[in-house]
Amino acid sequence: MSFVKPNAWQNIWQQFCWKLSIFSPVIYSIILIQALFTLLTFDGSGMRGGGNGVVSVYEKFYSLDFLLITGVMAFLLIGWQLATKKMVDENFTIVTTRLTAHASTSLFLVFLSAFSTITALSSLYILVALRGLIGKAEILMPLMPFHLNSTVVFFFVMLMAGAGGYLLGSLVYTSKLYIVALIVIAFFFVRNYVENVETLFNFYVKGTMLSFSMKALATTLILYAIAIFMKNRKEVRGG
Repeated sequence: MSFVKPNAWQNIWQQFCWKLSIFSPVIYSIILIQALFTLLTFDGSGMRGGGNGVVSVYEKFYSLDFLLITGVMAFLLIGWQLATKKMVDENFTIVTTRLTAHASTSLFLVFLSAFSTITALSSLYILVALRGLIGKAEILMPLMPFHLNSTVVFFFVMLMAGAGGYLLGSLVYTSKLYIVALIVIAFFFVRNYVENVETLFNFYVKGTMLSFSMKALATTLILYAIAIFMKNRKEVRGG
């Protein structure tokens, strides 16, 4: 009889691939939703300009606003799903420790955030290119293939949303009483929605892109660490 010591990196990779196969319909849905919203914004997210009856100049804007909002909602749901009891139980069909389970989940969220960022930016630039080919645009402003700031912001927002959803799911997984607390928090947040959103926006955006990245990364790590602590506490207590 021989005993084989499990390899942590192999377990993490196997679990990562397993999550990809489980959530493949979600990945396809993200692409479909992004394509749909791209078509809905074919005429642009905004427009300005005017004319004097002889010459008219109008400038249309194309942004990632709709894709960002739908992405946040999708990643909250994905993070929540990753923390459900069913997902936790199935983790251990491949993964042998809690550490490798959490590591594979974090790797999956990072990959999915990067994938969503690339597809969102690609759909935006494809839209602008199509608008120039089949639309009435006379002049197209030169575009960078991928604007660095847009890429960083979209990626970290998706990552924070995924970590936030994972934390919410972990709280509910730990105790159903947290649902009441979440409803109360959501109620008070919505009551002063404009002020709260403005405060969060100013906190993250104020400063350089490096400071935004550090704040977003710190937020993601804190949310994920709390989620891991809550889930481990639940499992140690025998759930």
